[in-house]
Amino acid sequence: RLQRVDGVSPELARLVLDCLAKDPSERPADATELAARLDAVAAASSERWSAAAAEEWWARCGPVPSAAQQSPSDPVTPGTTVTAAR
Repeated sequence: RLQRVDGVSPELARLVLDCLAKDPSERPADATELAARLDAVAAASSERWSAAAAEEWWARCGPVPSAAQQSPSDPVTPGTTVTAAR
């Protein structure tokens, strides 16, 4: 079910839900398809992401703490690598 989220276009919300689909056939087939769909979402957007918009977003939302600042029970920070203990 698609819910309206302020600042997120319906097209982007649909793409995120497609990426999270339980059935693999409903997900983007590969990174190339995902990139093409993201490009289409960006092209359809009436708002363009700019350096000023990015600064405003970071000022409002703040940076994500680095992995070194997180305790082991914290969620994984995007861009970090997690390995299983052997």
